[in-house]
Amino acid sequence: MPDRYRAVVAVAAGTGQRWGETIADRLDVLDLDNRVVRVVRTIIEVGGHTSYKPFPKTKVSGGRSRSLPGWCRSCGSTWRPTRPTTTG
Repeated sequence: MPDRYRAVVAVAAGTGQRWGETIADRLDVLDLDNRVVRVVRTIIEVGGHTSYKPFPKTKVSGGRSRSLPGWCRSCGSTWRPTRPTTTG
């Protein structure tokens, strides 16, 4: 597996996030000191086009948090977003 995808796969496996939530993650949602990732957006695909949705499937105000396992703590140092960082 190419190095640029290892952190994405590790976060998905370690947190149990949905795939759209995981690939929408950016560095702004990773709290490596407290080993938490906030789920605040998702990516959806419609008609072969992808777009951000500013809230995940579970519509909890401010999103929700998932714990990162200890072995996943180094994920942030290898995280390489393939889309620009967005707000919302």
